[in-house]
Parts: sequence; structure tokens; C-alpha cells
Amino acid sequence: MNKPLIAIAILSVLVLACKPQGAWVSVDGSKLTESDIEKEMPAEYKRMREQYDSQIREVLEQLAVKKMMELAAKKEGVDVEKYSRSIMEKAPAPSEMEIAAFYEQIKRGGQTDGQSLPQLRGRIEQHLREQAGRDLVQAEIGKMKKTYKYTYDYTRVKVETAGFPERGNTGAKVTIVEYSDFECPFCIRVQPTTAKLREKYGDKIRWVFKDFPLSFHQNAMTMHIGARCVYRTNKAGYWKFFDTMFGHDRPADVTTKEGTAKVAASAGTDMAQYQTCVADPTVVKEIQDSQKSGEALGVSGTPAFFINGRMLSGAQPQGAFEQIIDEEI
Repeated sequence: MNKPLIAIAILSVLVLACKPQGAWVSVDGSKLTESDIEKEMPAEYKRMREQYDSQIREVLEQLAVKKMMELAAKKEGVDVEKYSRSIMEKAPAPSEMEIAAFYEQIKRGGQTDGQSLPQLRGRIEQHLREQAGRDLVQAEIGKMKKTYKYTYDYTRVKVETAGFPERGNTGAKVTIVEYSDFECPFCIRVQPTTAKLREKYGDKIRWVFKDFPLSFHQNAMTMHIGARCVYRTNKAGYWKFFDTMFGHDRPADVTTKEGTAKVAASAGTDMAQYQTCVADPTVVKEIQDSQKSGEALGVSGTPAFFINGRMLSGAQPQGAFEQIIDEEI
């Protein structure tokens, strides 16, 4: 063997020796690796891969946005930070009505610490302005996707919907599954957007709701138990209950067991059946199973949406939904 070939052979051995082999465990002298999980625990392996792929897609989306922002900033002759700031600065100042409405919202949620509207006005105005600025940035990103011919290789996952509340056309070409938390402020924030989508697309879409109460929201499970019990005992009134629970003007005590029950009653629920249901431990299991199904698909926060199995994470602007819906239609 000549010297170049010997050198290549040695290099190949070194590369193979240094290549990370991944996680493993050993039992009675036998090494177990990822391939053994795939063979012996196929269901768990499938969920693990789907979650990993979903997270990779999410990070790739972040990277794509970063690259597009860099291109747009370069075109304007500024750095990315200045370009982004120039977009956010176009956000209009919130009206006095918007400031007052937001104050009432956080007051009902017990988030004012006893401070009055005049005391919190400056902070509220800044918050609303920043929020509007972020919405403008998201809208600009939507335009960039067209300008820079953004495309992606998405993975379509199967989301189970049987046994969960749905509205819209059951035979629609597009099914949107929403994983949300009744105590999540971002889930509340996105509801006007989802309502506009249902109004715009009408019978072209079907909407399904799945429970995903986050562990650090202390009252979320109570609220979701109430929701599941309304669905079990009063399907006709479920969406009235849902819209009240997620409304910006919802009652101040809605996060409590008693407050949730009041909303259930106002939706026409038989309260004797409701109270029996609330005490049923299988309700909690249904909610936990819903959450586990979302986690297996890569859901790590709320809200999260699957449009015909294509994931869209967060309280996205209307245009982000429309882009995918229009493609599916």
C-alpha cells in the first residue's frame, strides 16, 4: 500500500474512533443504544422523534427569520437591531380606551397589586406599544417570506381529535387543532385572531380545542376540569363557555373553582351533572392525556396550533395562519 493510501486509512480509523456514538447504557455486559429503543419501544421512539423533529423545525424557523432580517437590514444599510427598532417605532400609541381596557383586564386577573390606573398608566402604555411593535415585526417577517422566497420542508404530523370540542364544518378541508391553557395570557391574546380566521374562512375550516394546562399556572387545571365537564354535560353550550373563559372581559373570579362553575352555569349547564363530573378522577386523566399528546408532537408552551398537522407555535399574527391555511386550501 502506498503512503497516501496508508494515510487515508489511518485518518479514516481516527475519524471513526472520534465520532460521537450517542447515548447508551449497559446491562449485564450488553450495550443498549438508540437503535434498541426503536426496535423494542417503537411507540416511545416515534413520539421522541416527532418531538425532536418539531423542535428542529422551530429552531430552523428562528434561523430563517434571523437570515431574512440580516438581508433586509443590509438592504437598508443598517444593522439588524436598528432595522428591527425602526419597525417597532412605527407602532401607534395606544388609545386611552385601550389602556383602560387593559387595566381592567389585569385588575380582574388580580395583577395590579392594588395600584390605580393613573399609577400604572405609563407601564401599560409602554407594554401595549411594545406589543404592537412586535406585531408589526411579525407582519414584516410575513412580507420578507415573499420577498426572499421563503420555503420549507415541513413534516405533517397526525393529531388525534376524537372526543375533543370542535366547531366549524366537520368535512372541511382544513382542520386546525389548538392546544391552549385557560390561564395563559398569550392564549387569551390570540383569541381575537382565531375568531377573525373563523369568520374569514367559514366552512373551509374546522377548529378543534385540546387541553394543555401548564404546570406553573396554579389555577389552570381547575379551569380545564370545568371545561371538560361542560363539554361532557353540555356540548351545546361549550363554545359559549369557552369564549367567556378566554374573553378579555371575563369575570375576575374565573380562575377559581367557584368562578369557573358560574361560567358553566351561565352557559346553560346542568349543575348537578357538572358537580358530579368535577369529582370524577377520569376527567383529570383526559386532560393529562391531551397534554401528553401535545408534548409528543413537540408542544412545549401555549398556544400551539396544528394546521392539517403543520405546527404553528405561539400567539402568531393573522397572516401567519393565513399563509398555511391558503396553502392547504
